[in-house]
Amino acid sequence: MRKEENIPFPHLESWMHKRIKLKRETYQQLLKRYENLPFYERIIGSILSRWIKFTRLDKSIRKWVIYKLAMNVLYLFYRIRNRIEIINKEKIPKKCAIFIINHIKGVDVVATFLAAFRKPCGVFTSVGNGFFADFFENLYGFVCRRGTSEEMVEKMVRTILKVNSFFAIWPEGTLERENKVMQGFSGIVKVYATLNSKRDIIPFVPIFMTEANMHSKIIFKVLDPIFINREWLKSPCEGGKTPREIIDYIMMKLAKVRNQDHLAINPLLERRKKFRSKSWN
Repeated sequence: MRKEENIPFPHLESWMHKRIKLKRETYQQLLKRYENLPFYERIIGSILSRWIKFTRLDKSIRKWVIYKLAMNVLYLFYRIRNRIEIINKEKIPKKCAIFIINHIKGVDVVATFLAAFRKPCGVFTSVGNGFFADFFENLYGFVCRRGTSEEMVEKMVRTILKVNSFFAIWPEGTLERENKVMQGFSGIVKVYATLNSKRDIIPFVPIFMTEANMHSKIIFKVLDPIFINREWLKSPCEGGKTPREIIDYIMMKLAKVRNQDHLAINPLLERRKKFRSKSWN
């Protein structure tokens, strides 16, 4: 039987997201999940998990030293190959932020942003359902796309509160079509509303990423930080706005950089609307 964790900071709650307990996976359930992985991933995962346990890397500050070293190496690589650059970096708050970034095609958006930012930063991403997903979630506060929408929102809330005060997400969830910023998934609005339920603490920071390919220049343009009008965070029956209206408002900030007057239709979002209650993995 799965054990449930206590809810951290339970006083933070919004009508958009009622805090939930997350069930801990048992060892038997973990083994069953790993049985479905490719053989090579099971071998690599077995070796690395033993090494992490032996070195107690998950309990040590060394994991952040390794992270920063890896990001500096990655930054140097992209700086040489793609002349990677962040414009308006001074607009990034010193202590915390939720970065909202458009999902271009042609390059790895997660790797390039983390390399450019270099500071410890959680991300919402998809890296499967095996060892590597567990590794990044447990050590570095990444939130992988698996579980129900409520579970993923709760994981993001906890990650920002307990591990990474900087968090990046690409709400479109898929590659942009025809170089147009599309509608995004609204889960991150529920995260924001929960974290800022008592007062404004963590802002949204939209970041526009220019189109790129393997060898072209990569530019991240930081826009002004945004605290959502607190009246908007009330339920619609009290005059507030829905998560959909709020995420569209944020995504339009990015779309206007491309001179769009509306957001493009997101085919992944349209398909997902048909399976609201289905788990991602």
